Amino acid sequence: MRWAKLAGDSAPRFFLEPRDLLQFCYAEFLQVVQGGTQIQSCPRCGALFMLGTVGQRRAYCSDKCRIAMHRRRQREAEQRAFNIVNLRRSAGR
Repeated sequence: MRWAKLAGDSAPRFFLEPRDLLQFCYAEFLQVVQGGTQIQSCPRCGALFMLGTVGQRRAYCSDKCRIAMHRRRQREAEQRAFNIVNLRRSAGR
């Protein structure tokens, strides 16, 4: 921890200055806890990601997962429609 005036600050303040990756991860975790940031898991891949505080809430960790789930839902809807058509044909309608 260091007491200094950073660029853009009007007064000096305490801030964490990590010296290695573990300390950096610890500092990031503390900022998440202190800021009340919410963490969610992706319904497609299970990866954890932080939710933003502005705008719409994200449901997926990335655009890749979002698009993959959209395509999966499309395929499932097409399969259901195909099954209904085949069921009606086999029933003689």
